Amino acid sequence: MEEMTSNEQPFAEIVEIPNVEELIDLAFRRASKAEVTFPKKSAPIDKARIREKARVSIVYQVISSRLGKLLRSFPSLEKIHPFYRELVEIATGVDKVKKSLKNIAKTQRLIKEIYVQIREEISKANTPDTCTKLRRSFYGRVASLLRDINDDLKLIKAVRDELKDLPTINFNEVKVVVAGYPGVGKSTLVSLISSAKPLIGKYPFTTKEVVVGHIKLDDERIQVIDTPGLLEKPVEKMKKEELKALNALKFLADIIVFIVDVAESCGFTIEQQYSLFKSLAKYIE
Repeated sequence: MEEMTSNEQPFAEIVEIPNVEELIDLAFRRASKAEVTFPKKSAPIDKARIREKARVSIVYQVISSRLGKLLRSFPSLEKIHPFYRELVEIATGVDKVKKSLKNIAKTQRLIKEIYVQIREEISKANTPDTCTKLRRSFYGRVASLLRDINDDLKLIKAVRDELKDLPTINFNEVKVVVAGYPGVGKSTLVSLISSAKPLIGKYPFTTKEVVVGHIKLDDERIQVIDTPGLLEKPVEKMKKEELKALNALKFLADIIVFIVDVAESCGFTIEQQYSLFKSLAKYIE
């Protein structure tokens, strides 16, 4: 499948993820405040049918709209660049995200089916009390379905919160990735030579995310990418910060600048730093 080549990072437009209980409350409150008009000389049963159908319609519209906006705003994980897809894997796992999105979509469809069914049953109801009971039944079933996907919504929210502020990468421009052990001066270098302003601290792993800056050389713009510090260890034992750095090296780097602290003030020997360099060289071959 063709990958997205937009210069906009794909998670920036994901809408705010609704809290289940707040969404239920919002839908029910709006329905309770619905202003309904009745034809003149309407019988009580006709008024009840109109009123209760209006209420269930509002509940359905509020919930379906919110879930639909969420599903439409989430990027296709099959189409985004591998760099961004791997970040989803690091954050929570691509398969888990796909499963949660599938559960949310299924719930939206089920709510629609119940809505159509309840409206038809209300239209055929013989007493106002039956209309009210049908509407309440719809409310209960909808609330139960939403609570069933509470964990799915929380997972999607976690992905959004972690990735929505990622820097935009232009994959058509030259990308220079700066790597090395924690505390060797990567962020200092990037801040001196580019437009990026990474956080520079006195302790390891100050840089938690990939940071992008730019250099203008003649008519060409070059992206300079600061990465979290790496330690030499098996991939499966790496922290999230290290995996993000590895991901940038694997999928972004046209050029890699490996920083070595020859004074060893970072706390790692020249031998350790050189060993990391050799390990990374093998990894990205």
